[in-house]
Amino acid sequence: MSAETTTEPRRWGPTDPMLRNVCLCKKVTRGELIEAISRQQLFSLEQVREQTGANTGCGACLDGVQALIDQLRDELRAGESD
Repeated sequence: MSAETTTEPRRWGPTDPMLRNVCLCKKVTRGELIEAISRQQLFSLEQVREQTGANTGCGACLDGVQALIDQLRDELRAGESD
């Protein structure tokens, strides 16, 4: 290998945030969660678990899933009041 050869940095996972897994155990992406929560008006962790399978494995994604539920619930409710 010559000194002029450059290598691209190693990338781990997709660069599009919507394609990134939030729940690694069940392979549920951010985009899938957003779509399910928004379309089905899922505002509880239990509802999201039932519909997507997210957070039904090891539990490590709990904070991320709950934060997304809270964020979307607030955004959807704010949109209703406009």
